[in-house]
Amino acid sequence: MWPGIGYTFIIEPKNVINTPNGKRAMIVYANDIDKLTYHVGNSNQFSLGICVAGDYRYDDIDEATLASIAELHTALVKNGIGKCDKAHNEMPGYSWKACCEYNYREVFDWKGSKTPAKPSPAPDVYTIQECKKRRGM
Repeated sequence: MWPGIGYTFIIEPKNVINTPNGKRAMIVYANDIDKLTYHVGNSNQFSLGICVAGDYRYDDIDEATLASIAELHTALVKNGIGKCDKAHNEMPGYSWKACCEYNYREVFDWKGSKTPAKPSPAPDVYTIQECKKRRGM
C-alpha cells in the first residue's frame, strides 16, 4: 500500500481554468519536489513524477492541456529541476510499460513555447594563448 499519491504534479484536463494566457488544464501540486514518491519503480529516489490524467490510447490532448504540459516543463527546466525528461517506458526496468501514449517531447514545444536551450557542453581541449598587450598599456 502506498502512503500517498505517486506524483509530484498532476495535470487535470477536465479541470480547465482561464488564465491571462488563455485556457489551461489545472496543475495540482500533490507532493513537495524534494519528497520521494512512488511513481516509477527503482527510479523513485532520483526522479519526479508528473501525471497527465486521462487515457491517451483513446483520448486526444486538448489545447489547454498541451499548454499546461509545455508551461510546466518550461518552468521546471528554467528552475533547474527538469534536466532529463523520460516516460515510464524509458526508465530502468520499465521498458515493458506502454506509457507515455503520446509524444510528450513534441508537446514541450506547444505553439512555440520552446524549452530554454541547454548550454553546450564544455570542450574537451582548451587552447591557452598569451594575450598581446595593446599599445599604451
